[in-house]
Amino acid sequence: MTAQNVHHANFMSYITNLFFQHTCTIQKMTPGAMDAVGQYSAATWADDQTDVTCVFSYLRDVTRFQTSKSTITEEALIVVLPSSVTIANDGTYRIVTTDQGFEGTYELTKLNSEDMLNYVATLQKVQTP
Repeated sequence: MTAQNVHHANFMSYITNLFFQHTCTIQKMTPGAMDAVGQYSAATWADDQTDVTCVFSYLRDVTRFQTSKSTITEEALIVVLPSSVTIANDGTYRIVTTDQGFEGTYELTKLNSEDMLNYVATLQKVQTP
């Protein structure tokens, strides 16, 4: 691990401990099964890892689209997760929380694991039935 990565890891650990920690659940998808006529049933989601300590935060002014004449920005919701979780940005995991201000179910739109202590995921809220 380079000195820069160690510094980043120490910073992320400090941030995680400094800010109010939230709790979330990581759900994993089970693909639908094929029936006798070749139709697939709907995929299902089940809790895979519960009571995961995490930190939710909004990044402001994230560039969404840019042209030579204008820039569209938005807030992006991120979550910091400990490296002990199992997660991937492959459509089979999502984050659920009931913590005030962040209630909902979220898909991962980006996942970084640049250090050995934390994952940082950018989230997009999903509609659930």
